[in-house]
Amino acid sequence: MSIIGPRPLLVEYLPLYNEKQKHRHDVQPGLSGLAQVSGRNAISWKDKFNLDVQYVDSVSFIGDWKIIFLTLKKVFMREGINSETAATMETFKEYAKSNGKPDIILASSVHPLTLVAGIKIAKKFGVPCICEVRDLWPESIVAYGALKKRSMIAKILY
Repeated sequence: MSIIGPRPLLVEYLPLYNEKQKHRHDVQPGLSGLAQVSGRNAISWKDKFNLDVQYVDSVSFIGDWKIIFLTLKKVFMREGINSETAATMETFKEYAKSNGKPDIILASSVHPLTLVAGIKIAKKFGVPCICEVRDLWPESIVAYGALKKRSMIAKILY
C-alpha cells in the first residue's frame, strides 16, 4: 500500500469492474487519492472510477504531492466531515418530512465517522441504527498483497 493511489475497495467488487475500471489496479492502493480530494462520497461511483483511472494514467511525483496537500487541507479544514450542521443531515430531515419517520437508519460507508452521524440521526428519530464500515482494512491490505496474513501487524488488525 502506498500513501497516494486509488483507495482499496472490497475484494468482492473485483468481478464487477469493467475493463476501464480494472486499470485502477495498475498501481498500488493508497490511503488517499484523486477521488478522495475531488469529493469523496459526494461523487458517484462512475466519477470515482474515472478519477482513479485518470490518476493511474497521469501518475507523477508532483501530482502525488498535490494530492497530499489537498488531503491535508481537507483534514485540517474539516471538509467532508458529517456534523449536526452538515447538509447531509438537513437533506435527511427533508426526506423524513416528506416520507415520514424512518423505520431504521443504515450507516454504511468506508469512513467510520459515518457511523457517528448515523447513530445521531437514529437517536434523533428514536429508531434503531445498523452500522457498517465497508472498507475491511486487514482483508483489503492482505488481498492486495501489501501485507502478509501471518505478519504481526495483520494479526493485530484481525
